[in-house]
Formats: sequence, C-alpha cells, structure tokens
Amino acid sequence: MLKKVKKALGIEGVKVQIETDRQHPKVTRIIRGHIVLTSLSDNVVEHIHIKMIERYSRGRKKDRLVNDYEIGKVNLSGPIEVSPDAAVRLPFEVPYIIARSEMDELGETPIVGGLIALAKYLKKVKSSYRIIAEADVTGTKLQPFAEQEVALIGKH
Repeated sequence: MLKKVKKALGIEGVKVQIETDRQHPKVTRIIRGHIVLTSLSDNVVEHIHIKMIERYSRGRKKDRLVNDYEIGKVNLSGPIEVSPDAAVRLPFEVPYIIARSEMDELGETPIVGGLIALAKYLKKVKSSYRIIAEADVTGTKLQPFAEQEVALIGKH
C-alpha cells in the first residue's frame, strides 16, 4: 500500500535535471543541452516537455508588470525506461524566437539608440529566460520537473 502511494506521489521516483550552459549567444536562436533522468526505482517516462520561457518585466514598484511568454518548446517522446542503476542522458535542442518591439527596432539605429536605452532604463524594462523540463511518468500524479535560468548574450 505504501509503495503505491509513494509511486502516485512521485516519492523515490524519477528526478529530472537540465544540463546546459548558463550563457548562450542570441544569434544562434537555439538552446542545446541534456536532460538527465535518475530514479530510485524502475519507472517509464512517456514524454518530456521542454519549454523556454521569457519573463518580461517593466515599471517600478506598484506599477510593475510582469509577463511570462513561451518562446520555444520541444517534446521528447518515449517510452524511456529509467532504472535505479543508471542515469539516462537525453540530448535536446530548443529553437526559440524572441519577440521584438518597435522600441527594440529603433534602438538599433545609431541616432536614437542611446535615447531608447535610457527610456528602457527609466522604465526598468528587463527580460530573463529559463528552461523548464517536465516528465510524464507512468502511474504518477505529480509529474517531476526542473528549471534552469539561462542568459542570452549579444545582439540579435
């Protein structure tokens, strides 16, 4: 009985880790890495859903607005057998598209680029990025997941 409850809740079940560089150049428009699955018991993973999320924030104090946007996703299909004696390492590539505003486009022109940068600084405009991986494990109600922050560096 206790074993069934543990399995349903994911206790001693599959653990998900994301292995990727912390910094990626924006020009590649792709994130590469590995998903590592480990477990203390035999399990079967049906799918792994990998998403790249942009957290876009702007404004100050009580006028602060924060939105999350899915800018890329990929699904790895199974079944993938995970046993307690060996970790499973799966490569992944997530292509992504960053939305660009009119302000971003104007910011690339030499004449108004400095003014746009100043306006963004004053409005406290900021984007941060993260990768989320969630595994669908057979017989488990609470699906294991992992998150990792990544920095996109350079120009588009």
